[in-house]
Amino acid sequence: YIGNHAYAYSGEISANDNETTMLDFTLGANQYFVGKVQFSYFGGTNQDCQHNIKINGELIQRYRVTSAQSEPDNFLPIIFVGGDRITITSKNLVDSASLTTLVTVTGRIYA
Repeated sequence: YIGNHAYAYSGEISANDNETTMLDFTLGANQYFVGKVQFSYFGGTNQDCQHNIKINGELIQRYRVTSAQSEPDNFLPIIFVGGDRITITSKNLVDSASLTTLVTVTGRIYA
């Protein structure tokens, strides 16, 4: 947090055919977050990459990049509620090769 602004960045992470955690955090109680999630996949190959957003272990959003490198223009609007555990993961859907992926979350915190 910086004031009421929030930012999270996974850094470049290699994701293979096992679901790989990119970000895992819990929002403070009595708060909510309004913002955007952005995924990038720098595979440069014909691999399919799947990104998942989970709240308390339940899948709420899935974003899939099919057979191409993802440009970082895929902003998904999202709202998270205080006290919920947020997990964002990536996975190679084609084979066990490692794909370089990243995720960025930006927005505002409200009390």
